[in-house]
Amino acid sequence: MQVLSPLPSPPRKQAGHDRRVSSRQKLVMRVGILTLGQQSTFCLIRNISASGALVRLFGRLAPGSAVGFRVGDEDAIGGRIIWAENSLAGVEFDQEICPAILLRVAQKVEMTRRRGAPRLAVELAAVVRTGGRVHRVTMCDLSMQGARLKAKEPIHFGEALYLHVGGLPCLKGFVRWKSDQEFGVVFENPLPMQVIASVFG
Repeated sequence: MQVLSPLPSPPRKQAGHDRRVSSRQKLVMRVGILTLGQQSTFCLIRNISASGALVRLFGRLAPGSAVGFRVGDEDAIGGRIIWAENSLAGVEFDQEICPAILLRVAQKVEMTRRRGAPRLAVELAAVVRTGGRVHRVTMCDLSMQGARLKAKEPIHFGEALYLHVGGLPCLKGFVRWKSDQEFGVVFENPLPMQVIASVFG
């Protein structure tokens, strides 16, 4: 992941600047989460610096909106949208983040580990089918790779299941961990971010 020092600016349209801007933004994009009040939406991180980030939006956020910027399991970084154009946006942090935090966040942006994926906090009724049984559960959070669920009836570690949530396709997965009434599911096939954004963005 490339760490840049200046705050990202809107892409310039002049032909003379195309090469510089393209080179600077030619990065493998990673997923982050922007929160606005009680709502959350996915974004793709194009680059990040101590003072801000350049992201691709999957929800509507107007310039001036106060947001929380989160990568992986890091605490949200307060900031605001300073510009938005053609689904791209510049996020300015409320305070410059220290080098140690910036390095840690940048490393998580580069991560490919499944649990490193950011998760949307939700509270949705869902249905789980496993072993010929049907369970009514509550979805507590969701990512492209899995979900955290809560059930009153026992669901066992390692079980294969099918998860049904309104607006999303049927998801096949496996119980990866269990603690009291909560359990984690890893999906057999990752759920595309665009699908999640179309439902929750």
